[in-house]
Amino acid sequence: MQLTLLHPSVQQEKGTDLRRRLAWQIHESPLSCHHNLICREHDPYSQSFARVTLPNQTENNNRVLAARAVGALKRLENDALVYRSLGEFEANNKLARVPFDTFRSNLQEVSAEIEAILAELPDGRVKFAISNSLSSYQDGAFWWAKTYQPRVVNVSMLDFLESTRVPSDNAFMATAPYTVAINWRQGEKYLRQAERLIQTQ
Repeated sequence: MQLTLLHPSVQQEKGTDLRRRLAWQIHESPLSCHHNLICREHDPYSQSFARVTLPNQTENNNRVLAARAVGALKRLENDALVYRSLGEFEANNKLARVPFDTFRSNLQEVSAEIEAILAELPDGRVKFAISNSLSSYQDGAFWWAKTYQPRVVNVSMLDFLESTRVPSDNAFMATAPYTVAINWRQGEKYLRQAERLIQTQ
């Protein structure tokens, strides 16, 4: 058997032609898309591009979620009355623009929506502000419920409550509305804080 030795330049040219043919076949092959994806996975530029874009997408998603939570909290803010001074509260002596039952129903809906959002948001100042705002409205509703009396109440029940009430109960009933008003102010404070943090992100 006779072996024919080719000049190195010829070998290189043949090798180049072979690589070109193989590259062309891969490009035209139905599997070329899969091949390109595999190549991009190992491409340093593509990896650096992914590292840049994915965090930005996550931040945008978090901003959208936080904005949704703020929008839900504003429903409660619109229901509640926020007073700037003790004298202003005592002059009006109202806790909200809506009846207690309406506020409680809205609070349940808003709480469910925001708690689902908080489960997805990362820990941070925005999540902290949203959580504190919601907690303030929930605490305010808790104290409002303590003093709330439905319009239709059995007269004998009222007599019983009055006869069994002790001085400490009277003091509690007198201060509870102030506690509600304070919680409303706290809820608004944290809500404004969340809005500012979202805008500066």
